[in-house]
Amino acid sequence: MSQSTFTSVWDASEGAPAEREDLKARSDSMMRLKAHIAAKGWDA
Repeated sequence: MSQSTFTSVWDASEGAPAEREDLKARSDSMMRLKAHIAAKGWDA
């Protein structure tokens, strides 16, 4: 069994390059939103 190394989880899970990039962009947006909410003290 060979082992592969990927730059991100999206590179490992998605085959289509366009879909990978879309998932990366969505993930980045959600992480930025989470950080903004935490910085404002709006998180519970």
